[in-house]
Amino acid sequence: MKTTIDGAGRVVVPKAVRDRLALTAGVEIEVELFGDGVLLRPAAGGSAIVVEDGVLVHRGGGPNALDVAAFIRAARAEHAAQRAGGR
Repeated sequence: MKTTIDGAGRVVVPKAVRDRLALTAGVEIEVELFGDGVLLRPAAGGSAIVVEDGVLVHRGGGPNALDVAAFIRAARAEHAAQRAGGR
């Protein structure tokens, strides 16, 4: 794919690439010199959602600190306390 650089140094990322990487206005990208070229990639911590075959797919990991079972137990205990008039 080819694109051009405008007078302000901006590069238009082709729509097919933006769609594939789920890049939207305001998304930060990293720019690296790579051999005799430039490598552009979504910045670390950017969107973990990509488009695959026309479907949005989450490629990131789940929340590390969340213990779902403990969360459910705490919610049930709080609910029981509220029903018993403890709150």
